[in-house]
Amino acid sequence: MLLKKRQYSKGKAFRHAALGPRGAPPTPDPRLLKWVTPATLNAQTTVCLAYATTKQVRQTYLARDWVEPRSLTQRYAPALAGLTAAQRWRLLSRL
Repeated sequence: MLLKKRQYSKGKAFRHAALGPRGAPPTPDPRLLKWVTPATLNAQTTVCLAYATTKQVRQTYLARDWVEPRSLTQRYAPALAGLTAAQRWRLLSRL
């Protein structure tokens, strides 16, 4: 009996730890969780949560608040008039 108590105390018998109460949903796999960065002058990209870096998180927050620069939209307004969003982004990214 003493041998069994030592095994339990050293974690040899219990290899799995409980992460939540009984009946709780399982923890989602971070390899399956993804988010999409908003499109700016660059196309939108998909970032996997398991392999996300701080740079990708920072770029996602910056892309959420991105707006076209006023100087470009005012200066090039005649050239941008009548273009679709994709054509507009291509033209602005070349400048």
